[in-house]
Amino acid sequence: MTRGLDLSTLATLALLALGATPPAPGQPDVACPPSYKEAKGPCDAPAGALRACTYPEGRCECLRSVPCSGAAQPLGEPRWLCVPKRTDGCPDGTPSPGSACTKPGKKCSYGTCGSIELTCDPKTRKWFISGGVAPPPSRPDAGPPPHPTPVPPTKIRGPGAGPS
Repeated sequence: MTRGLDLSTLATLALLALGATPPAPGQPDVACPPSYKEAKGPCDAPAGALRACTYPEGRCECLRSVPCSGAAQPLGEPRWLCVPKRTDGCPDGTPSPGSACTKPGKKCSYGTCGSIELTCDPKTRKWFISGGVAPPPSRPDAGPPPHPTPVPPTKIRGPGAGPS
């Protein structure tokens, strides 16, 4: 009987299939900065791939930056985005709604541009979405979005009415 492959083996096979050389077992990705403190500024984001580095202080990802705005914005240059380990009793990663939780009534917020709040249901001990905040508008001074040009009302003519 064949047993399933673990995630590490699958990741290694995927890297080999793409022609990349995976890091040696127990060794960090060579593209990761040596420390959490050094993971800042521009980075080399491989096309279509995720570059994530885990450190004792937190996790860093090489991502194309997007300005925090409610309006669509072009992607910026790849930069390191680091999130420190949480010290408030909440899970480091955003839990999936419906997944198990251990601290009934605990509220945790996640997000860097807008946010989502999850609460541990005291009865079911499962996370549920309890709130959220939308991203800010495109510019604080922009005011409300422009209204379309008003269209004058059209005259409705009765049957048999000729041209006016």
